[in-house]
Amino acid sequence: MKKRLISLGLALTLVLSIIPLGSFNAFAIVKPKIITDGNCHVVNASYETVTEAVPGETLCVVLNDTVTQGKYSKNEFSVNNGAVQLDGYNNFTMPSGDANVSAILYDKTEYTVDLSSGVAILPEMLFEYLSDAIPSVGISEGVKAFDFNKDDVGDAVIDIANHKLSLTDTAKQTQFYDFSINFNDALIEYGKVTFKFAVLPTHTINFVNGDGFVIQTLTNCPMGYLPAYEGATPTKAETEQYRYEFTGWSPTIVPVTKDETYYAQFKAIEKDPDSQDSQPSPATIRIPKKPSTNLTSSDSTDIKLTLKKVKIKKSAKKIVLRAKLQVKGKAVKGEVIVFKFNGKRYTAKTNKKGIAKITIKRKVIKKLRVGKSVKYSATYDKKTVKNKAKVSK
Repeated sequence: MKKRLISLGLALTLVLSIIPLGSFNAFAIVKPKIITDGNCHVVNASYETVTEAVPGETLCVVLNDTVTQGKYSKNEFSVNNGAVQLDGYNNFTMPSGDANVSAILYDKTEYTVDLSSGVAILPEMLFEYLSDAIPSVGISEGVKAFDFNKDDVGDAVIDIANHKLSLTDTAKQTQFYDFSINFNDALIEYGKVTFKFAVLPTHTINFVNGDGFVIQTLTNCPMGYLPAYEGATPTKAETEQYRYEFTGWSPTIVPVTKDETYYAQFKAIEKDPDSQDSQPSPATIRIPKKPSTNLTSSDSTDIKLTLKKVKIKKSAKKIVLRAKLQVKGKAVKGEVIVFKFNGKRYTAKTNKKGIAKITIKRKVIKKLRVGKSVKYSATYDKKTVKNKAKVSK
């Protein structure tokens, strides 16, 4: 028995002497490699950078310090082209094979969302920005409604799962103008989202006073837009028996579907026969677009009309245009002066000093473009005085 053990030991020694010692490395644990691009690296639980790891080990992807985060609108990471999932903290579990890790850097911060057809597919990174930039309300999990015109009614629904933005009513694509939203947050230096809606035919709306003059014109009105008169209260010349009180417009103002003219309507109020008001003032008797009947044909050759120059600032709350009418050096009261400002028409009567004036409101001023020249004029009968001024800040 002893001889057999000795023989077995000698045989084993002989076999071991034949196998190279380096061959025992084949029995060691092989760690898969971690391959990264130049924008990121991988750390373990001790926050040590690693280039290999045991399968099943929890690791984390970190952006390199050499990458300026503020330059990019959003940074995302990928492991094996998305085959390995990362959690919200960029942690992942080491796979059984090598891990190819990369950082996806976005430097585009300007986007256009085209809603001309009522539906748009959005880049995924836009969701967080849109939620901050536009008033929105949650409808259900994963779905929001945007209120573009801030009337507390949802105008478009965004389906986060499918990256789709849809107008709740395709007719609404006619109710908005194109507009842009600028945004800033911790991840970006500057960003802009532009929303484009359907380009449809526009229309012109006129408002006419009781004397037949156009007192306001609205141009480029889109389909569905509800026009509104923003000037002074319309008037109508008194007669010997009646004075007139403005009551509204005919036809009834409705959302735009075509070019339209609205005429001022008045209620006739009978004068008291014993009142001085029952006697018509010569200044109120006039023929539209012609000199008052107070002026003789010889007077008309001596008409002097002046228009005061004004400075036009986009920041101004109002602009007042003043014109003065004189005949043979004397002021004339009660005559209608027709003003034009940037293509829109206004009218006003002269006072006892012969001065007529109109006020251009803030709503009109804020639409002017800085650096652009704006023309304005005053007209009485066939006499017109023109001026222009460049819009400043």
